[in-house]
Amino acid sequence: SPPRTTPLPEQKKIAQILSTWDQAITATERLLENSQQRKKGLMQQLLTGKKRLPGVEGEWEEVPLSKLVDYVKGYTYKSDEYSEIPTNTGFLTLKSLLRGGGYSKGGLKYLTTDIDDKFLVKEEDIVFAVTDITRDAEIVGAPLLVPDLGLQQVAISMDMVKLVVKQGVVPKFLYFALKRSPARNFMRSRASGSTVLHLDVKGSKKLRLPIPKDAREQEAISEVLTIADQEVEALSERLVWLKQEKKALMQQLLTGKRRVKVEANAA
Repeated sequence: SPPRTTPLPEQKKIAQILSTWDQAITATERLLENSQQRKKGLMQQLLTGKKRLPGVEGEWEEVPLSKLVDYVKGYTYKSDEYSEIPTNTGFLTLKSLLRGGGYSKGGLKYLTTDIDDKFLVKEEDIVFAVTDITRDAEIVGAPLLVPDLGLQQVAISMDMVKLVVKQGVVPKFLYFALKRSPARNFMRSRASGSTVLHLDVKGSKKLRLPIPKDAREQEAISEVLTIADQEVEALSERLVWLKQEKKALMQQLLTGKRRVKVEANAA
């Protein structure tokens, strides 16, 4: 049978509804962009000591990474030792990393074997990638702050190292410092290879980072940047939701599966 023609008043009403969703999407995109710019500005100012938080006036120093952390290499696994099916041991691999740093929710795997405790990480530990398969080295040296994954234990793969912070170093501060472009560029310059990039692990420890001597200032800066991070994440999630809802609505309204009521005098 030929497709049903939607009456003109109903077409107009549908266009109106979808236009409202478009406006919400555009507004959220603008908010997200502003939020990202604000976060970038805060990172630039707060992680370099250019802008100080109220009530802090201690000294800053520029320190090589080797003085701030010790590296612990991840677990070298065989292909039959990990799985997509949940076990007691979560397994963080390169797929768990967002480009440029951060945790990617879809990338969690699971280990099916018992392993040594030295390969385990806990919430708020910091790890980074020592290999990379992205074209622009967007993952090598990129940090991940381990979230609460609600699992008995979590391990990391040999593609990562755990950064065991030394006394007086706040992991969250280090996480944000490693996400800044100077640190990212330094790590990129220390990676080589053709299809798989490998980080010069020893060379990566020469990265110099500005850091406040007082751990309380590191803590305060981390809190401000965490809030900025959460705002960006919330807006990103809202944008994804709005786009999905609009797509589903279009699917229903433009096929006649869902009808809209039009007042009799709307014609």
